[in-house]
Amino acid sequence: MNDHRPTASVAEGPPKEAPKEWSYLATPAFQTRYILASWYLERYPDVVEIGGYRTPITTFFRTPKRSVTVLDPRIVPAESDTVAGSPCRVRHLPLMFQDFDGWPERYGLALLGLDFELYELTRRRRREVLDRFEAVVRRADRIVIEVARDWPASRWLADWVEKTTGFDRVLQVTLDLKGDLGIDLSGSWPPFFRRTLVVLDRQVAS
Repeated sequence: MNDHRPTASVAEGPPKEAPKEWSYLATPAFQTRYILASWYLERYPDVVEIGGYRTPITTFFRTPKRSVTVLDPRIVPAESDTVAGSPCRVRHLPLMFQDFDGWPERYGLALLGLDFELYELTRRRRREVLDRFEAVVRRADRIVIEVARDWPASRWLADWVEKTTGFDRVLQVTLDLKGDLGIDLSGSWPPFFRRTLVVLDRQVAS
């Protein structure tokens, strides 16, 4: 008797495409974003980064810190006790910022590639995320934000941070990182080459 059942490959349909990465963020060109951000956060003993992914800000510091905490659901978890050759509590935690409860009293805050994908949330959930985020940005003494100029969601959130905090904009730099990135980007999302970095400082009472 002939068996006309489909083979496994036919029954399962076409192979699923592997999830894309943000591989371009690890290239030397895109790491200049972190060199700039770390420079403007060097004087702060406690630094928190929301994001970080494969290139957390920790490795870019050149001066001692008391603590560096990086929060990103996709980050490889890690802990260490030194930064720039000096004692420091370092934590890379695979968490959403909403799930973290060990915030320093004051800190420098890094928000590179800022995007919480709010467009995928319901209006109520979006409001909840922003309410939690407002408390985070208001406690910072300095905020370094970096966004893709051609990604409206990131630009909107960066503007929201600036308006919500009322902090002074002390620097804005626009980078064009287009060129030979030096790696195979076949499994990566296409890069957004135009980037803007903004430094916001808490207003000092006169």
